[in-house]
Amino acid sequence: MLFIFNIGRAVGGFGPVAVGALAARYSFGASLALLASIYVLDILATLFLIPERRGAELE
Repeated sequence: MLFIFNIGRAVGGFGPVAVGALAARYSFGASLALLASIYVLDILATLFLIPERRGAELE
């Protein structure tokens, strides 16, 4: 589990680099719009793909 957590942190660390590269190539507004759309996609995936566990026993 710790390995997966650290991989997520490493990938997330490249976010500022990606936004900076996109801002240099296109514009800052376009890079922020892409980032916002990725966040919305993540929220929708979380809402619809992760099952509800309320009231379930912990393992």
